Amino acid sequence: MRKLRPLLSVTIALLVPALAGAAPVLRPAQLTLSVEITGLFPTPYYYYGFSGALAAQANVSVAVDPVAQSIQVASGVLGLATPILIPVTSTTAVASVTAQTLSNGLGVFSLGGAGGFPGEPPCPSFATVAHACVGQSGFGGVMPVIGTVNIHVIPDIVVIPLEFGPLRLGEYGPGTAQWNTTDAAPFTVRTGQVQGLPTQYGGFTTTTRQGFVTASSFQLVAPVFVSALGNSIPVWARFEVEFTDGGGVPAFVSLVPEPAVALLLAAGVGLMLRQRMGSRA
Repeated sequence: MRKLRPLLSVTIALLVPALAGAAPVLRPAQLTLSVEITGLFPTPYYYYGFSGALAAQANVSVAVDPVAQSIQVASGVLGLATPILIPVTSTTAVASVTAQTLSNGLGVFSLGGAGGFPGEPPCPSFATVAHACVGQSGFGGVMPVIGTVNIHVIPDIVVIPLEFGPLRLGEYGPGTAQWNTTDAAPFTVRTGQVQGLPTQYGGFTTTTRQGFVTASSFQLVAPVFVSALGNSIPVWARFEVEFTDGGGVPAFVSLVPEPAVALLLAAGVGLMLRQRMGSRA
């Protein structure tokens, strides 16, 4: 065994610098960021609501790190070309949804990055308090969504502004903005939920959205519960990455880490975010 120790130490010494020095690979991709506002749940009534989506697209490069099993998106690469007006024609108290801007902050996504954030436990099987959560740990993370959507209520003298930054859309935890209080959960390639929404008959319901992975693209979803003027409003961010270089989606995007590994990976993402935010300050 004594003869093996020098060989073992040399092997470890060579391996660690190699892993530490591995640089992320810039890969071209088409990015699509969209926001969906699904339904209006006032108490004690329940309006069968509307669905409106607004989207921003860009063709840029994203940083793929196969060693850290992460993907990073630069801040501000997405934006609306023109303001958007979405008329609402279904039976609801809402006339239209408008938006002037839609953009993104720094995006950091990794294997295990959808779970493990402070105060963000997995979704319970049933909830009577409205909140947002992600169902499983997997590939995901945070990317702040920046912009404002105005919900125009009939008659059009009442406007509910949803400011995505203060509402923490694409991030996690509670937020406030003007009349709104919210609870947000991070992006996940698996299932996002808004739980504990009041129904017409006094019970509670849950709305869900699912991410996906294909050979060349993947989509992440991020849920937010918004309470505004007595209304409970589920809001969803969707972020799709389609690689255009023919290399396909990195294998780690589809993986599900073991619980202990997921905690370590999520802690690493949190440290990475704090370091990068600190370097910008």
